[in-house]
Amino acid sequence: HVYSHNEICVGQFDHDSSLEIAFFDGEIIDLDSSEIQWDFYNNCYGAECYDIDRDGLDELVLFKNAALNVYDVEKMSMKWQCPWLYVSDLVKFCDIGSDGTVEVITAPMHNGHDVKFMCLNGETGDVLWELQTDIDNRTQFGVGDFDMDNTDEIFFTTDPGKSYVLDPFSGEIEWEPKLYEAFSYGTQISDYDLD
Repeated sequence: HVYSHNEICVGQFDHDSSLEIAFFDGEIIDLDSSEIQWDFYNNCYGAECYDIDRDGLDELVLFKNAALNVYDVEKMSMKWQCPWLYVSDLVKFCDIGSDGTVEVITAPMHNGHDVKFMCLNGETGDVLWELQTDIDNRTQFGVGDFDMDNTDEIFFTTDPGKSYVLDPFSGEIEWEPKLYEAFSYGTQISDYDLD
């Protein structure tokens, strides 16, 4: 199991039997031996791990120098980088087109507002598409298949407390639940009725 958080992530970065923990401030430590395996970066924020190239090992994904960076920890090298000015959330990993390729979804910021989503090829970092939206004050977002059509949708909440589900290719609102009176922060997907 992989545990991810904005400040640390735990994953299988190499071929030994031990998991590793990556701290956003620069160290990757072997969980069994407590030895530092790699200390290479600073001035970054957020840390996620995911096997985006499907080789059996997790890659380290983090934001540094106004760019999204993906690292091969075992080789101690960068796999790819996608630059932009600002980013708000971390990334979501999915197979949005159900083609067996991992995509990376993120939401760059512009003038302090989240105005679009970006979909990147997980293996290369190439931008596959950008989705503009005029829905402002977005908090966090998630990705999941809400309508069982084998294509993931993008879902998110806004301040104050409104939720949206968007078609990732057209940008059309597929679902807009009722407005809640409270501030809403973050979203989570789950199969509550086991269907």
